[in-house]
Amino acid sequence: MPKPQIKDIIMGTVTVGERGQIVIPVEARKEFSIKAGEKLLMLGHPSKEGLVFVKLNAMKDFIAQLASGLSEMENTFIESISGESKGGRTIKNLAGIILPIFGLLCLCAGAQAQKLTIDDAVATALQNNPKVSIAKAKVTKAQGYVKQTMSAGKPQVSVNGNYLRNDQAAIIDFGGNPVTMNPLESKTASLAVNQVVDVFGVVRTTNDAAAYSNSAAKYDATSDINGLVFETKTAFFNVLRARSALKVQEETVASYRAHLKQTQAFYDAGTVPKFDLIKAQAALANAMPALIQAQNAVRTADSDFNRVLGHPLSVPVEVEEPARPSYIDANVNAVTDAAVKSNPMVLMAGSYTGMQGKIADARKLQSKPTVGLN
Repeated sequence: MPKPQIKDIIMGTVTVGERGQIVIPVEARKEFSIKAGEKLLMLGHPSKEGLVFVKLNAMKDFIAQLASGLSEMENTFIESISGESKGGRTIKNLAGIILPIFGLLCLCAGAQAQKLTIDDAVATALQNNPKVSIAKAKVTKAQGYVKQTMSAGKPQVSVNGNYLRNDQAAIIDFGGNPVTMNPLESKTASLAVNQVVDVFGVVRTTNDAAAYSNSAAKYDATSDINGLVFETKTAFFNVLRARSALKVQEETVASYRAHLKQTQAFYDAGTVPKFDLIKAQAALANAMPALIQAQNAVRTADSDFNRVLGHPLSVPVEVEEPARPSYIDANVNAVTDAAVKSNPMVLMAGSYTGMQGKIADARKLQSKPTVGLN
């Protein structure tokens, strides 16, 4: 069995908490003594769908105990290196397996999950989102229709062959002269070539309609892809906006908590009336619904972002805030003209108009006689 390579291991840290990267049920938190805000080491393999989570502090304590225990075995290690102790060699081999593994865990324990830039998000969506496959399928279907209509103007070749064998030949004797009426075996073959002569332009008009349909499908696919890029960028900035709003609400609640704590101290000291304490408690309680809404908005934004990217909805989301955009001066008329000339929706509408015109012309020509060469 080949040894696992370091490059095959996915590592990173995640945070436990209501607004952290991972949410653990309350029962599991109690059973494993996991607290909100605690760091977990995440291990996975690219070819596996499962993940392993290890408590970072517990791992550090275990490594410290392991190092302490191994340091007490220094003499045994020396003997094992010199080959004087078989048992020491066993311990050395075991340590040679354990130490690199946990050393690697220590080095990677502080590694953060890679953040997605807006360009990375767009590239991932174009690779995983099913809308791209649907758009490509539309183009493939339109191209097949073009080939089908073009085949009507191609020469058609047909080959037929027959072979007949009777039980016996039918022979009639006319005055001593036998005549074979039905032979024992008979073979026939025929080859036919039929070429339509497009005198009135029926085939040509149909081909033009198919070409317009193909162009419309390409513009439609381009529009779908542009829409996906827009949807991805919108979801990306929704994540940033939701987290910024959550940060504001958390700071607001923290401010109310600090004010309540201060008011409680003043009340206990007898310097403020109870009304001030009740007012501080009410202010904190009134701020909590907005905090809950902000937390839910973050979860919704993360799930929508994963949906656009084609990821499972529960995958942790890490995005990198882009630099502030620079302002540009644009002429409204110039921008409008550019949109009319290059927008795929406008171009698709023009292709559909041309296709419908060619279809109408083809229907008018259907009553015309057809000419063929055989």
